[in-house]
Amino acid sequence: HPDETWQRDACIVYVDAEGSVAHDCGVRISGQHSRTRPQKSFKLVFSEQYGGRLCYDLFGDDCEQKSFPQLLLRAGLDSKYGIYREPLAQQIAMGFRSTTFVQDSLPCVVYINGVYYGIYQFMESLCEETLADRIDVRTDSITLFKGYMYTNHSYLEIYQLMKYVQNHDMSKKEHYEYAKAHLAFEDLIDWAIFEAYCHNGDLSGNIRYFKSSDADERWHFVYYDVECGFKAAASFDAVMAN
Repeated sequence: HPDETWQRDACIVYVDAEGSVAHDCGVRISGQHSRTRPQKSFKLVFSEQYGGRLCYDLFGDDCEQKSFPQLLLRAGLDSKYGIYREPLAQQIAMGFRSTTFVQDSLPCVVYINGVYYGIYQFMESLCEETLADRIDVRTDSITLFKGYMYTNHSYLEIYQLMKYVQNHDMSKKEHYEYAKAHLAFEDLIDWAIFEAYCHNGDLSGNIRYFKSSDADERWHFVYYDVECGFKAAASFDAVMAN
């Protein structure tokens, strides 16, 4: 469905080796190009009208997140190839979770109204609420920008900051320090390394930037949607080209 606000009431039942959990939720179709494919991705929304967050130890001891405002059932563009490139890329980066914003996941089999629907990745959704949980700030302090930046975004701070970096000599200390004061260089460096390592061929539209007025107020990069990676050798040229 092309309308991202399209939502239907549902109840999810999740079963694993440790137990099970059932919870009401809203279901939306998720993704961009993958919306056109028979096997859709879904966003599960656990808002107050459905009883609030889903509370369950989905991802084990290595994941600090135990309650979820949203989750993804991700088929994605990788579904006709191997399904596991996205979680592989995320798991490689998971050791840097404290400074690199990554998404934990696990494979699952999905049935809808009792009918088999396919193999999916059950995945964290990096919405404002999840990002706020991750850095322990208020949700309304988070500003999140998604995807491409065009000239009609010129009023946005992140757009102006990127133009500043493009148009100024970063070898000059005053320019570098200005950029460093507004961009979280420590996770930007890790993000660029991971993107280059997996040679993400679909990078430009799949970038997420966020900042919090309760934290350092710098823009952070999210390691997001890398299912088109691992098709070529690692390369920083792929990052720069996108």
